[in-house]
Amino acid sequence: MPTNKLWIEHTERAAWESVQALRSELAEAKKRLDRLAPPVEGWPALLEALDVLKEEHALGGKSYAEILRGLIDRVSLSDSRLRTAQETLARSHLPAMPAATTSSVSVRSDAARPSGFSSEFITLARHFVRAMQERYEAMPRREAEACLDDLLDAMAARVDALTGMDDTELTEAAVDIAVLALCLHREARAGG
Repeated sequence: MPTNKLWIEHTERAAWESVQALRSELAEAKKRLDRLAPPVEGWPALLEALDVLKEEHALGGKSYAEILRGLIDRVSLSDSRLRTAQETLARSHLPAMPAATTSSVSVRSDAARPSGFSSEFITLARHFVRAMQERYEAMPRREAEACLDDLLDAMAARVDALTGMDDTELTEAAVDIAVLALCLHREARAGG
């Protein structure tokens, strides 16, 4: 073992820097953990607020995780409706389209839009597909990759629950069913 004074100082400094780095990493991990979980005295109030929201918004779900997923779905739906309303409002304030010039006619073709579909329907379809994408991305992986029988059972259960739903619940259920149908289509094509 070397007895060189500089070597010993270097080793001590390196050890001390390692200890300091570990302490700062530990402190950062503790801060992250503290941000994830409210203090114990905050849990009852948080859970009570979730129960109140469940009753106010007629959310389904037996666990708090399901209630939170329902709230997230509601917020996503409300957000997409708000964006739709904002886009509609913005379009209503746009100036009239200028007359098409020869160059713009050849670049922009109205034949690209399928006949019979109004712009309102196309906008609605885009928002529906966006809602489907958001719901699919929020699905637990095991649900998104379920087998044919499980997908059929989930879809049948969702269809059976349609009666008696209000408009908001029907909208959410339609997105759920569409996502399940798309997963079912994927599994059927894959031969699953």
